[in-house]
Amino acid sequence: MNTQSATFYGTFHITIDLRGRVVMPAKIREKMPNEVMLVQVPQTPALLIYTESGLMGHFEVIKDRFKSDKSFVNLMRDICPFLMRCQIGADGRFLVTPYLRQHAKLKRDCALIGVGDHLELWDRTEFQSAAVGNSAQ
Repeated sequence: MNTQSATFYGTFHITIDLRGRVVMPAKIREKMPNEVMLVQVPQTPALLIYTESGLMGHFEVIKDRFKSDKSFVNLMRDICPFLMRCQIGADGRFLVTPYLRQHAKLKRDCALIGVGDHLELWDRTEFQSAAVGNSAQ
């Protein structure tokens, strides 16, 4: 499995249980290692899900686009303290901490969407609102 070049697409309607566990759909699990990185992005009510190698590659691309090392360091300070490494269990479940659930406004019904090189985990209502807002622009 070459997870760095895996491409994720589609929308999966999933649920999060009372303990904060999410089941990764089988089609996605086939492309994922047993460990993923959950990324909180400021001012975005969603969690980004990367493979570790995919995230490191993304950081390299971001670094190349910044005009100064200071700007890059400031961005990394916004992102890295809230990164969470998650194990995907044999049953396909992974745990989202209460803090990250609160940031992403995750309730029971969620949408897991493929965005090319990564996935995004949204509260289903938030995602529908964002999708409607984007199509109106």
